[in-house]
Amino acid sequence: MSLLSIVWLVVTIAGVASIARATVVVQQRAEIQTHADSIALAAANYGDTIAREFADSLNVEVVSVLRDTTTVTVRIRANQQSAVASAFQPM
Repeated sequence: MSLLSIVWLVVTIAGVASIARATVVVQQRAEIQTHADSIALAAANYGDTIAREFADSLNVEVVSVLRDTTTVTVRIRANQQSAVASAFQPM
């Protein structure tokens, strides 16, 4: 095997490893955002207590729940990442 082939093989392996790691990070981020969306909907429809119980079942920490007249905004943290989501409150 020539030196050029070895270098090309190393570069290819490093590229594949980088893509695999990026895919994992994106998937984790999407999961945490989905949790935030679900918890915001639970808070809007069922109240803060139910939303916090739901967050506990998902193993995420609710950092804050902010309400105004029409929306509830939830900030969560899990796996060293955070996410924010808002949902309209039923009238």
